[in-house]
Amino acid sequence: MILKQEKGKIIIKIEKIEEQEIKSKLQELIIKGLKEIANKNQVILDLGDMGLNESEFKTLINTFDSLSIPIDLIRNTNPITKMISINYGIPIDAPSVINTHNKLNPRTIPTNNKNNTSNNNKKIETSFLEPSKSTLNQDILIHRKNIRSGSLLESGKTILLIGNVNPGAEIRSSQNIIVLGKLMGTAHAGYPNNNNSIIFTLKLKNPLIKIANMVAEFDENEIKKQIKSKEISNILFYHDNNLIRMEIIKEQKE
Repeated sequence: MILKQEKGKIIIKIEKIEEQEIKSKLQELIIKGLKEIANKNQVILDLGDMGLNESEFKTLINTFDSLSIPIDLIRNTNPITKMISINYGIPIDAPSVINTHNKLNPRTIPTNNKNNTSNNNKKIETSFLEPSKSTLNQDILIHRKNIRSGSLLESGKTILLIGNVNPGAEIRSSQNIIVLGKLMGTAHAGYPNNNNSIIFTLKLKNPLIKIANMVAEFDENEIKKQIKSKEISNILFYHDNNLIRMEIIKEQKE
């Protein structure tokens, strides 16, 4: 564990998840006045690029809570850990995020949830997927296969897709959607009315983005011009004040 201080911030960097070791180190720092410093500053838990599952994340946060050290922000570059942090109501510290609220804000319009999916779509029943292709991990559905055109992957859990969403395909979740591949079809998070959901994709190509009852449209070529790049990658979509916001995540630089 490494502790450093910036203006108005206390950064606690964790390099490995060892519950007893973390607790012991925190108790040592408390004796040296950590609580007093934490009460006067924003506390950021820096997890680097660690990918934690929900159980590991919950145990880590409970360790801090048990010692009355509040965590204000999580600093992490792993999309899974970020998603879990957001689920637990802890914001992500994003000094490396390009704020795109003004320049890259998609056009958002209401959509009718009753007509979201064509009757011709082939629905993938998540409860019958083969274990080698899809795994249930607490509140996360992990699906290891491309979603073909005309198919619908749907779940009440957060969906982690290791593959592509092809044009004409749809991926729909009542929670969050993370695509570790290219999003070229439709992604609908927070179905039908969960505004607190997010969509993250490594890459995209002319997708349709929906969160709750809102749908976003944006000019991909115009975005590329504004960010001066031929390719858009590491994109986060989220709901904010009846709009769908878009942010591009950059690697953090220490």
